Amino acid sequence: MKEEEEQLKKLKRHAHNQQKSEMKKLWALEDDNAQWHISSTSISHMADILSL
Repeated sequence: MKEEEEQLKKLKRHAHNQQKSEMKKLWALEDDNAQWHISSTSISHMADILSL
């Protein structure tokens, strides 16, 4: 049972990171300068919103 919970946590974390990198890619595509405007705080803030 404990092992399954660990697997689930890992999967969630992986999906979360996957989502973050997808968001970054989207933003970069939208505007080549976007990555200069997006601070790491807004990215993590966005990730927090997505994880709710």
